Amino acid sequence: MDYFLQFQLILAAFVFCAILGGGLFLAIRRWIQNNKSEKLCQLSMVFEKRIHTYWSPISRKHGFSNRKEFLYYVTFQLENGECIEFCLNYRKSEYDRLKEGDKGLLHFQGTRYLGFEKAATKKKTYNKDGTKR
Repeated sequence: MDYFLQFQLILAAFVFCAILGGGLFLAIRRWIQNNKSEKLCQLSMVFEKRIHTYWSPISRKHGFSNRKEFLYYVTFQLENGECIEFCLNYRKSEYDRLKEGDKGLLHFQGTRYLGFEKAATKKKTYNKDGTKR
């Protein structure tokens, strides 16, 4: 094996490890920052919802296949007008529970979504003849 090919293999391995290590470093740094952040609870409104769809490779008995994956994002507008977006990390039931325009208390810690408590809404009650009570 010539030296140029060895150099290319070593360089490719180094670049791969640097990218992997950098991603791992950023993920750990975000996790530590979130843990150090104060848990906040603020009045907010569900401003927007969106779904990011992508294909993920999965291993099969006779090779690889692709599977459709979904990431669920919700944007909340705080009382001061600031908007914050959270990825609900595959929590479809939580995503489905939230409707655009819902108001309530948003619980979060740094960039970590902890939950949303909808504000109680008055239910309209009607008499038998269809008039409001």
